[in-house]
Amino acid sequence: NPHHIRYHSYEIIASSNIIKTIYSKRKKYDGFVIGCFYDTSLREANEISGDSIVCGPCQSAVSISSFLGNSFSVLVGSMKGVNKMKDNITRYGFEKNLCSFRNLNINVLDFQKNKNFVFEKMCEQSHLAIKDGAEVIILGCSAEVGYNIKLQEELDIPVIDSGMAALKQAEFLFNLKNHMSLKHSK
Repeated sequence: NPHHIRYHSYEIIASSNIIKTIYSKRKKYDGFVIGCFYDTSLREANEISGDSIVCGPCQSAVSISSFLGNSFSVLVGSMKGVNKMKDNITRYGFEKNLCSFRNLNINVLDFQKNKNFVFEKMCEQSHLAIKDGAEVIILGCSAEVGYNIKLQEELDIPVIDSGMAALKQAEFLFNLKNHMSLKHSK
């Protein structure tokens, strides 16, 4: 298994494992969260998930951002995956809310190494995103976990941890399933 899916070929390898895991565990678990802002295999996973819930960080974060502000920018580790992210945001219907992608120039595997440096880059790029018109900042990599609270305090606007957004979206959908019998259309 690759340690990240920055490259399309790595995404294909991860996709196979995601689908196999969700299919084989769909009766054992109530839900699954895809661990990458690319929402790798999210549509395919929902097709084979049975009654289990499957959520992705991108779809969850951009959806939640629409309740918190009119526009958002996404902080990315590099511009490599922006086309994929932009395609997903368009597919989800939020392209009109997207102000910008702001490049941190930080490798996925380095987000948790030098936290002060990463935080400084996030602040710098977030201020530029606000100048772009962003009312909400989305951390566009699951490896950016843990920075949202401090960054939100610094900026005084909502900052969404996309991985946590997917988890909370899964909890919300689980509650809808249990209380209103709503589940993914097959």
